[in-house]
Amino acid sequence: YRSRYRFIYEKPLNGDKVDLGEYYLKVGVETLYNFSTEDLELRFSPFLGHQLSENSKVEVGIDNRWSKVFDGDAMNKNWLRITWYKFF
Repeated sequence: YRSRYRFIYEKPLNGDKVDLGEYYLKVGVETLYNFSTEDLELRFSPFLGHQLSENSKVEVGIDNRWSKVFDGDAMNKNWLRITWYKFF
């Protein structure tokens, strides 16, 4: 079993809301706790997004992950993440 908490903040770079063709900043913080291995993983993910159309957007950023936090042998992994969202 795992427990997961995720908080995401999204802010347009211009104005109060994201309009077509505009960029936005998205920052996510996550904690995952694995009860069977008693391991905690922390994630921090800043992204730059672009609203392509009414039902499509793309985000590019770095996904930082720290695992084995409670062990003396903590690991840090960085992933380049490109995500395309298509809404129907």
